[in-house]
Amino acid sequence: MQKPVRYYDRNKERPAQVVAQKDFDLTGPTQWLKGEEKRLADEASRSALSAGGRHYITPALAAALTEGYLIKVSGEAYRYFASGMPQQYELMRHHDVRLVESYPHLGYCSFAAIRKQKADGSPYVVRLHFANFNAKIDTTPGATFFDSKSINRGAMFFAVAFCPDSTNPDLVMIDRTIHHQGISFITNDPAKALDNTVALRTGVSADEWRKMAEQKKAKESRAA
Repeated sequence: MQKPVRYYDRNKERPAQVVAQKDFDLTGPTQWLKGEEKRLADEASRSALSAGGRHYITPALAAALTEGYLIKVSGEAYRYFASGMPQQYELMRHHDVRLVESYPHLGYCSFAAIRKQKADGSPYVVRLHFANFNAKIDTTPGATFFDSKSINRGAMFFAVAFCPDSTNPDLVMIDRTIHHQGISFITNDPAKALDNTVALRTGVSADEWRKMAEQKKAKESRAA
């Protein structure tokens, strides 16, 4: 039987010894997470103070805070990725938030989608996601998608290909014939995630776009 998880505000804990930790150099869509985490910590700190010096919160409150956090992630990530697209290319907005079963402090959200076509003309869509944890992904039928044994701290961006469900066209299912068993990319680097997204949306690598931009800039400089 799985042990119950208790949630508390680590920032309010009074340890016997404080060990300094190096901050991650957050860039792109994750830079604002520091402030958001502080806001969530402030909300948690308003919970009752336990005798042991920890501000415990209920799993229900942890789930509500996580969902609110991921709703904000979805909007911020979409704006970052949409603004990083080459001119005349847009990203379709897609929004969905889900929590990991039995772990209400862990969740993921979709924030954008890209419509694609196979060589035979059949449609599929690639949805972009953010998760507030790292884990291996298994799209094998019957698998739990996230390998629970591999879940650890961190964050990751990932893209999943979907196609119409063969038994119900109103639903979608993971298209395992696309890319790596339906997974277009996985990375904890927002810049790499954006590069992958540019390639998926335009069919041209981000490096090639940067090269073309540099050539255009050089041409304009010579003409000036």
